[in-house]
Amino acid sequence: MRMNELLMDIISQELLVSSSDMKSSKRDRAIADARKIFCYIMRREGAGVLEIGNMINKNHTVVSIFNKWVHEHIRFNDEFASKYMAVNNRFIETKKVVQEVGFTKEVVLNLL
Repeated sequence: MRMNELLMDIISQELLVSSSDMKSSKRDRAIADARKIFCYIMRREGAGVLEIGNMINKNHTVVSIFNKWVHEHIRFNDEFASKYMAVNNRFIETKKVVQEVGFTKEVVLNLL
């Protein structure tokens, strides 16, 4: 299973932003926050900035800027930090179940 697809599904459910919106050029706050969270978590998972950029139709420089932005705003912006924690916790929990039990992401997302 691809972690980027799992993460996009979780972001879609938690933040109510579709994966197509995350890949679009839309700049609404909710979509921008979802994109930034996606980049930050994927980078933490070991994906390269070029790879992440290709996943969301952005260049590598934007991905790097997003990562720096998230790193700062998690500490000082409670509303953003809450969004990040909700997605991150769900991602960690879901990824663990998928890896340990071997369920498909669809089954796990419906269970959690």
